[in-house]
Amino acid sequence: VLEKKLALINSLSSRMQAKELSSLLPLTARQIERYRNLELPKSPAATQDDNLPHPLVFFVSKEQKKIIEDAISKACKNTKTSKKTKANAITQIADSFNENTIG
Repeated sequence: VLEKKLALINSLSSRMQAKELSSLLPLTARQIERYRNLELPKSPAATQDDNLPHPLVFFVSKEQKKIIEDAISKACKNTKTSKKTKANAITQIADSFNENTIG
């Protein structure tokens, strides 16, 4: 773990020179100097899970797959069927079904 390695090297470096430390560790004096001066990047910014795609996985028969692909194709209106477009098409089909069955 890089953070622990850096902490150990910095702790030991405060007590001895890089050359002396290199005789105890499997690192050269130059590597120790680099580790001493290395700054770790800050942790990545938190992302909102709502903005990320969510997988939806289910298994269908060969016949069901054909029916679903035909419906997606029709919902895409002959546009390129990228993954995003397919997701929008499935959502449109589901939304249409929900509107027709409510009540």
